[in-house]
Amino acid sequence: MSHRDYPGPINPAAKEALEFLVTPDNPHLYQDLIRSYLKISDELAESLQKSHVPDTYRKIAHTWRSSSLSLGAEDLAALCKDLESNPENSDLIPLILIEYAKVKTALIDSGNLSTV
Repeated sequence: MSHRDYPGPINPAAKEALEFLVTPDNPHLYQDLIRSYLKISDELAESLQKSHVPDTYRKIAHTWRSSSLSLGAEDLAALCKDLESNPENSDLIPLILIEYAKVKTALIDSGNLSTV
């Protein structure tokens, strides 16, 4: 994984940058972004588990990488980048799913979400 100077699976600088976008007109923007990311990520995780086609792995990894990076899930994004570059390496899939579970828990906690 990447060398990082923060604990947990989420870079706090990304959260700060996203929270900066919150306005009085849209006070729940950060929580809405988390909910949307988790909904899409749950679907991607399910598709990744069901597929056995390297090109599908590559497409899923590409989609998941960019959205994960935007929310500060840098290790998950790096794993997705590895799978995108080498979609025949299905050994990366369990690692991606484990990292996503960590990311999901951290995002739910950071967004003060009781349910997603």
